[in-house]
Amino acid sequence: MTWTRNRLYDPDDYKGKEINAPDKQCPCRPCWHLYHFPYWDGSGKRHDNFDCVTRANEGCPDPKPEPCHIFYNSKRFQRRKKGDVFKCLRCGAEVKIGIDKCNWIAVPYRKREKIIEYLKQKGAKV
Repeated sequence: MTWTRNRLYDPDDYKGKEINAPDKQCPCRPCWHLYHFPYWDGSGKRHDNFDCVTRANEGCPDPKPEPCHIFYNSKRFQRRKKGDVFKCLRCGAEVKIGIDKCNWIAVPYRKREKIIEYLKQKGAKV
């Protein structure tokens, strides 16, 4: 298990919280769905626990679906070749283009607010 989060959201935001997940690329997988599972200890103190509701209810799909990474459409990215490494703006994973199995989209923005707005306009998963 590893700690991961959707980096498109602020860490203080509900969707930006870190969760314990089987893979650092989980926020980019279509099965990933963050959910808040709070629990209270014996003294009545609440503890926040963020986890993937798919994993909690059904377990991780096997085989895991391919992630859909988001890259900044820089000039370097436009000249990419097989083996070039780019960092995903959503999950933070370093992806080798043409080698690592994944889908991807390139966006014209780096700021998370602009990326979220852009993806919503395109109807893509945020």
